[in-house]
Amino acid sequence: MNDAQIQKQLTLGTQYYQSGQLQAAKGCFQYILQQQADHANAWHFLGLIAEQENQYRDAIAFIIKSLKIQPDSAIFHINLGNIYQKQGDVQQAVLLYQQALRLQPNNVNAYYNLGFIYHEQGKLTEAIAAYEKAIELQPDLAEAHSNLGIILLSCGRFIEGFAEFEWRFQTETFLPIKPKNPMWDSVDIQGKSIVLWNEQGLGDAIQFSRYAILLRERGAKVIFSIESPLMKLFQEHLLEKFAVIHKNYCNFDDYDYHASLMSLPRIFHTTLDTIPQSIPYILAPNNLPAGYILPASNDYKIGIVWSAAKLNLEFHQKKSCSPELLIDLLQIGNVSLYSLQVGEDAPQIQPWLNRDRIQDLSYLLNDFVDTASIIHQLDLVITVDTAVAHLAGAMGKPVWVLLPFIPDWRWQLQGENTPWYPTMCLFRQTRRGDWESVMHRVKQRLASVISNR
Repeated sequence: MNDAQIQKQLTLGTQYYQSGQLQAAKGCFQYILQQQADHANAWHFLGLIAEQENQYRDAIAFIIKSLKIQPDSAIFHINLGNIYQKQGDVQQAVLLYQQALRLQPNNVNAYYNLGFIYHEQGKLTEAIAAYEKAIELQPDLAEAHSNLGIILLSCGRFIEGFAEFEWRFQTETFLPIKPKNPMWDSVDIQGKSIVLWNEQGLGDAIQFSRYAILLRERGAKVIFSIESPLMKLFQEHLLEKFAVIHKNYCNFDDYDYHASLMSLPRIFHTTLDTIPQSIPYILAPNNLPAGYILPASNDYKIGIVWSAAKLNLEFHQKKSCSPELLIDLLQIGNVSLYSLQVGEDAPQIQPWLNRDRIQDLSYLLNDFVDTASIIHQLDLVITVDTAVAHLAGAMGKPVWVLLPFIPDWRWQLQGENTPWYPTMCLFRQTRRGDWESVMHRVKQRLASVISNR
């Protein structure tokens, strides 16, 4: 096979790879290596294919071969670093990204990837510097702007952070919403209509729905475009009454303006000192159906949630813990536990249901009004970072939130309290994945609370 034929196979294999036809691509690169065993790009692409097939050991071996043949390739170093990062070997990944920058000092991808890893390590100063360098080299790199915004928000730098976070609308992962009417951006809205839509999780919608009150104070007619689980809650139990439409049936063009709920803190120039504090702004139902009334007891009634939503597997694993850790709270005594967990992880509680003082309420919880009905009767909610935490906080109920080592930006990086919810207490991991020490502190605090009742 001559050079022209090899190049033809390389081009064809690359096209197959980019279109997701991995087996066809693999055949092209393997054929090249049968003719030329030291073809660096062929080994490199086989490594990328193995990575997509979750064959990380092979992926690492193949790209190391490509680097032995072509040690001055920045892209080979970066892609090998990406695989080590997925494997959790962040130190090796950092070394590879740094080597890529020595070979190619203005490589945007290396700076971007370093920003991501430094953030995961909690090295926020370094992460900010890396993202800022990536933006300097490629000013329209929306992902770098958006990620930089998240870090600035984590640091409490809300004005800068929300401005950078607005770039999320231009990232590849954002689902486009392009109505004809303009997004509201602080112009006079007296007598105008505005539809507020939720772009992210249900907890985000609960957290930022408080801004609807500020819009009404400016004279706006406010309409929520919202998901099914929140419909009844927003229709009947917000502090003030607003029109609510299911998001699948909302015609944005019927209104003067629209805005993402997540963008309202930026538009209102929110800082840590100016977060709207109208707590509670979600009210419990007045009349509970008989089946939702918890039995009278002298025990301290605690609702528990151990698993976050599985919309994103990485975030789910990061935020979730074992139900057994929460069930151990029974050892304190004078405690009754009520599982508020819903979804496919709700049955995880079943092995412990033969014990006294523990009850699974998932069969009652069809929407957030049902959950609010139960929370209203509890003394405390202990939950991982999920929508239940926001619901309890918005209701003004005592809620303890168990946070991973690097939590969502809204919880900042230190402290037990949050300006978003005055009745909330935060319990943070001090090491990645270490829920045991978190629960040790929870048990100590709970024992103190119960002894002082």
